[in-house]
Amino acid sequence: MTAPLLRLKAKTARTTRNLTLGFARFWQALTLAQRLYAVALLLSPVSIWLTTACTVAALTIEFWPRFLQLFHSLPGKAILLLFYGTIANFVLANAAGTVNEVTGVAASHFDYTHNFAILLYLPSWMLALSVIALLLLQLVLPLYILVLLLLRPFQRFGLHFLDSTKRPIQTAIARFVLCVIVTANLVVTSGDFDNAGDVIDQVSASFEKEMSKEQEPNAEQTQEAPATMHLEANIAEPGKDSDKWIKILVAQFAYNWEADSFSRCEKSKNSKVVELNDYEIVELFEDEQAEYGIRFETKRCVSPAFPATTTINSP
Repeated sequence: MTAPLLRLKAKTARTTRNLTLGFARFWQALTLAQRLYAVALLLSPVSIWLTTACTVAALTIEFWPRFLQLFHSLPGKAILLLFYGTIANFVLANAAGTVNEVTGVAASHFDYTHNFAILLYLPSWMLALSVIALLLLQLVLPLYILVLLLLRPFQRFGLHFLDSTKRPIQTAIARFVLCVIVTANLVVTSGDFDNAGDVIDQVSASFEKEMSKEQEPNAEQTQEAPATMHLEANIAEPGKDSDKWIKILVAQFAYNWEADSFSRCEKSKNSKVVELNDYEIVELFEDEQAEYGIRFETKRCVSPAFPATTTINSP
């Protein structure tokens, strides 16, 4: 090997080693949040969901100490109480609407089921709205950077607006860019979620249908066509109703935990009862054909005090 080639090879190896050491020093100087921002930027052309996960994780790590600082101040507690109190109020109303849709009567008649629905909705609402608020907060970042630069000469008077980490401006720019990307993706996804769900459901139903055709004889296919159609309808349901499984859980809770197995009012042998008042009941039946697995029927209370032939004038 000639001398020029040896010198070129040595120079290339030295350059590669210097770049590797420089990148290692640069990476070690970054905080965990800054590393996640860097990874999110690299993943943004590849996977928007991994970008979202890294960005949200970085924001949580970076702003959690500030959240605790806000929580330990009196004005901060008032702001957080107002924010999460508003969320809880919306969850309360949403849970009441779900119970009403499932049972067919007001949620006030199913107190424990209503509380169960609140517990199902509350974590996801709080998490989702907290993340959305954190993302929207970053949209005012350009104004923050402007104030940061304008007030920098006054830092000797005790006004410290720079972050404690290194490269605060670069970190702020990366944070803003990622929050814009994630927010835009969430807006687009929320608008097309139902359509995407319908497409997935149709593909799944078609796959199930083709598999049944290959595995069953033609005569059996003709006999079991209604069952196949029913299966396809059940598969398509979740795409049309994003709260399908929550409503199923609510219906099952009402039947298994809140409804009474015995009542002063007449009822069917395999049913349970919730009394609405002295004159009306809701009778619950396990029914696979029902939308949520339980059938709710509002009926007149027939009892020794109110026989079937008695005319009841309710107040």
